[in-house]
Amino acid sequence: MIYQSINWIDSTKEVSSVTLPNVTSGAATGPGGAAQKTRLHIFAVSLVSATGSGISLEIQQARSTQLWMEGTNKTQIFEAIIVNTGNQWILANNSVKVTVEASDIKTVQPGVINRLRPGDRATVRIGVVNSDGTEPGTKGEATLRVTGAGVQASSTFDAVFGIAPYEATYESIYSHESPPWYTGGKYGIFIHWGVYAVPGWGNSGEKGNPRKVFLD
Repeated sequence: MIYQSINWIDSTKEVSSVTLPNVTSGAATGPGGAAQKTRLHIFAVSLVSATGSGISLEIQQARSTQLWMEGTNKTQIFEAIIVNTGNQWILANNSVKVTVEASDIKTVQPGVINRLRPGDRATVRIGVVNSDGTEPGTKGEATLRVTGAGVQASSTFDAVFGIAPYEATYESIYSHESPPWYTGGKYGIFIHWGVYAVPGWGNSGEKGNPRKVFLD
């Protein structure tokens, strides 16, 4: 199993060590819970430093996407990861907005951060449209700006303006992304056995009837 964990560390203190849990032995999830050997593998650890005073937002990533705002005529989504590197909360009264600036586009739906505690990060989506005369798929430089009461940050990055039609090339196909409604969905299927599955199984024929899996 693979998990991602985002943890907040008090920005007013200095980190001297990080202790990981002891998982050298565990219990099986099957009936009886027999002991078994387990291992914890860390694939990556990212530490984001904090200033330890005041309100401070840092732009960790900014990029254009092939996604568009639901219910619009393909208003392109630009995505940014914003980290609170200060020791004060970002609240609604800070009026934090995230916009994208470039000569080829204009922001029509700014991103908003209403609440972000010290050490946490937020993924913000900004809606933009191409300026008149800018063809979808045009490449250029854009600037992401974060503004608000006591907040000022910016970052320049390479972007693709507009959502170009897909072409029969690997580069074009691999630029496809899951739509927001899919990545934000909470749908799941849980497959399991239980006493209630017994009536669904019975011998028939020479080799018997395979057991049925119930979905709920």
